[in-house]
Amino acid sequence: MIEKKPYNEDSTPKEVALIKQRVSLMEDHIIRVLEMPIITSFSLNTIFDEMQRLAEGKETIGLLVDLRDSLPPGAEARRTINLRFKAFNDKFVHVSYITGKNFLINTAIRFVMYGTGINSFSVDKLEDTALKKMYEALQSK
Repeated sequence: MIEKKPYNEDSTPKEVALIKQRVSLMEDHIIRVLEMPIITSFSLNTIFDEMQRLAEGKETIGLLVDLRDSLPPGAEARRTINLRFKAFNDKFVHVSYITGKNFLINTAIRFVMYGTGINSFSVDKLEDTALKKMYEALQSK
């Protein structure tokens, strides 16, 4: 089970496997990420590597990111997000964030997404709403 602590390069193989399990192919063209409670560059790189593996061979992808139990990322993690998203810019049709009522995360998302180059994203309290926006974006592509 993932604890509410930062995971870094000293993480055990079991912990790395647990981080990877937070990334799944929800449908053929939708990757779902249950973000870490405390976001680090290490956990982000592990998650992005898994996303890249799942996106192989697909022309377009939608990304659903559940941040309801996450703290806002620090400066180093934000830089990692910006760098790693750029590798997916041509594949992501839309990124939907589920935040619940977390105002700090809502603000952080807009700040971070500005630096990614991805223009189609949404921030929603509920998963149903986030998925609806994802399907609309995928259908219009």
